[in-house]
Amino acid sequence: ALGEAIAMAIDDASDRVLAGVVLLTDGRSTIGIDPLDAVRRAAEASGGQPRAPVISVPIGSPEAPADVAVAEVLAAPEAALGDTVAVSATILSGGLARRAVTVELLAGGSVVATADLVLRDGRQAVALEWQADAPGTTLLAVRVAPEPEEITPDNNLLETPVEVTSRRVRTLVVDAAPRWDLRFLDHALRRDSGFEATIVVAGAGGAAPLPADVEAWGRYDLVVLGDVPVALLPEASQAALVEAVEERGVGVVLQPGGEHLPRDYARTPLERLFPVEVDHRTGGGAGAVEAADFKPFRMRVTARGAMHPALAISGDATRNRAAWNAMPPFFRVAAARVASPAATVIAEVDRPAGMEGDGPVPLVAEAPAGRGRVAWIGTEETFRWRRNVGDALFWRFWGQLLRSVARRDDRPWDADWLVVTPARCEPGSPVFVEANLVDGAGKPMPAPACTAQKVSVRGPDGADVALELRPGGRDGLWQGSFVPAAAGRFTLALPKRGGALSTDLVVAEPTRERALPGVDRETLRGLADLTGGTVVEPGDLEGLRAVLAARPMETRRLVEDEVWDTWPVLVALVGLYVVDVAVRRLSGLS
Repeated sequence: ALGEAIAMAIDDASDRVLAGVVLLTDGRSTIGIDPLDAVRRAAEASGGQPRAPVISVPIGSPEAPADVAVAEVLAAPEAALGDTVAVSATILSGGLARRAVTVELLAGGSVVATADLVLRDGRQAVALEWQADAPGTTLLAVRVAPEPEEITPDNNLLETPVEVTSRRVRTLVVDAAPRWDLRFLDHALRRDSGFEATIVVAGAGGAAPLPADVEAWGRYDLVVLGDVPVALLPEASQAALVEAVEERGVGVVLQPGGEHLPRDYARTPLERLFPVEVDHRTGGGAGAVEAADFKPFRMRVTARGAMHPALAISGDATRNRAAWNAMPPFFRVAAARVASPAATVIAEVDRPAGMEGDGPVPLVAEAPAGRGRVAWIGTEETFRWRRNVGDALFWRFWGQLLRSVARRDDRPWDADWLVVTPARCEPGSPVFVEANLVDGAGKPMPAPACTAQKVSVRGPDGADVALELRPGGRDGLWQGSFVPAAAGRFTLALPKRGGALSTDLVVAEPTRERALPGVDRETLRGLADLTGGTVVEPGDLEGLRAVLAARPMETRRLVEDEVWDTWPVLVALVGLYVVDVAVRRLSGLS
């Protein structure tokens, strides 16, 4: 837990000046926050300056061991029945250059596809395909047979679950212009048979009229609104959409731009659906903020967002956050002051100077809205995520976010259900628990203040732990989370009249410890670059004292206090004045 160790060392120092933080490590952080994130947070808390240089002593062989590993497997967590699922695997190897290997794709333990690969040191991408021909959850795995020289064969296989469903999401996408995000989203929706998509470019000649009443909006499971002028979506149509969301469970995804949304919708019915509060005065009233050319925005995934279906690349929250936090930067963000009380913030960005509010700006947020759900994507530049990898991450995000917001027949508002997201993870990664409870008449049960629903969580050791679910923003909805500490199968049960609701969670054995053998010098160099530190080889330890002692340090401290409002100071000043006057008169100087 290198990130935790760095954060603890800096926190323990309080306001004292640190000459440095010395790490004796192989650079592999297998649990907790990322080390690079730890030093960034410490710098932000101290006004943008690194708190202490990090001096790393790499422990391990200077030569990378001979190894081939399946470092990453990307496949959509949910796929449509009958679809061809694209699986992208990243193979990482060293010391085995020009070795020919076979990469296998397994579904349910059987080989369903193969690809030949000639290894070279570093990362290589392999594309595989699988036909989703049976409903239910299938465990896909990518495997490379171990080579004789390998000392760590445990990292030659990596699994990912895929849920195959026959549901088709009736989707309406509306925008005023063919923005880049819309173009790529259009292509991706048409390729995924799990969506029945209607694309409307409202500013184009001959575009179909938008729905005007509740019945028309209610025909869709999901509505995606881009930068649409309010003239094309009058208040009567907005009110009908709001009713379709709150009463019929239609999902809405809002992706503001720099022209109309959210600026045109201040104090309109649609604003009621926003999962964030918008600062309409920022950016000349456009509701969007432009980044400086030299300091673009960078997405930062929250702890909850790391295991959200839209961002869950693997069962490990830390790995998910690291992957998405490394996405290319962008230059415009919607001016959201704060998330609404019922919203879940999935990703955020640092608040730019001059923007009203405190703390980070919500970038991606999701919230219940009556019987439906609403999501907010505060940038129109997700197309940048396609750089070098194509649709792998762009559609991973969009496809799963759309599915999570859309109306679902298997999770209706007028029936009891209990779900855990994700259904498979690694120890130490948080999971999200959600329940919907109705009374005998099929009406959502209201949530009295200060109450909680008790869920029994039975772990692989047979012990039961009580988990409290709190009201989730509407009647009938209850939410909570917990962090499984051990691998195995967990069973969650919620007692209810007429029988308990139950669901399972599979916690897989952690893979990070054995994923990449050898010293991670890239991370150690990154720590040195961020903090002004260095990397000292084990043979040069005698110079460590000189590295620390030769570093000039300057600290500044500004202390402000009100001295005129205290009685002791007032008495002292009046006393000095009286003494001065008395001395002057007695000596004849006044």
